Amino acid sequence: MFFGIAGKEKVMYKSGSDRLVYAWSLLLLIFLAAVGLVIWWGVKPFSPQTIDEQSVRHDERFVSDTRLLAKKEFGGAVYDLYPAIGGGGSGGGGVFMKDSGKCLGLLSYEAPGVTLAVPTSAIRQWTKEKCVAWAIDHTIPMPSDEELKKLLIED
Repeated sequence: MFFGIAGKEKVMYKSGSDRLVYAWSLLLLIFLAAVGLVIWWGVKPFSPQTIDEQSVRHDERFVSDTRLLAKKEFGGAVYDLYPAIGGGGSGGGGVFMKDSGKCLGLLSYEAPGVTLAVPTSAIRQWTKEKCVAWAIDHTIPMPSDEELKKLLIED
């Protein structure tokens, strides 16, 4: 049973809008599964019960423990699923922790009630594979202009 994924906790909703967000998220997950995605999740894939609507402003979202692993269609890419609304044109923007400012990932795809982001761990791995880790790690020295011109820009 899908709603049993959350474990022993009962999923509680505070308003009709929570149910709507959850319904859209569920529909997106069904669609993604139909196009060949494997869904990996933690203990609580969706936790609308953690939102205190009186203390959460419109632009402050919550993050689920859900992770998607795309098999074929997206070249084996890993995504984190955020049941929050991403604005159009936000792709490539960061997802940050409010308290620490730590970057969790970069927005990749937005749909009603759901946002997919490439996690920073996948970004770090890609930069190491392509020998451009200096772009995100200030401890690695930047290559010379001659070396930069030799890099392939197709990747």
